Amino acid sequence: MTTLALLFTSPVVIKPVNDIVRTLMPRVRAVNLLDDAILPDIARAGDVGAVERRVTLLAQCAADAKADALLITCSSIAELAAPAAEASRLPVYTIDEAMAEEAVRQDRESACSRRWQRRSIRPVG
Repeated sequence: MTTLALLFTSPVVIKPVNDIVRTLMPRVRAVNLLDDAILPDIARAGDVGAVERRVTLLAQCAADAKADALLITCSSIAELAAPAAEASRLPVYTIDEAMAEEAVRQDRESACSRRWQRRSIRPVG
């Protein structure tokens, strides 16, 4: 069974993200990793680098849990994906990647819709 580790910075999103994983990937086992002090520590330090070591240690925990990949579910620490991947030797993905792909998809659909409307609506008279 494939195992996906999910790295959270807030307990609020654990259930919704797990619901999505279960729906989209029913054969994938999810392992939840939470450090809810990350965001306050970034805010206090004013720099995401202040939590890099902790994020890489959590990525190593994912590897220890026999995860096949890690998903960083918080865009505030997305830039730490590369160090996390290096430390854990896992493929590391960010929620931003999926959100960006969805935004592009929606924008394309929107652009197609706008083009169709321009062609379909002709002035009367």
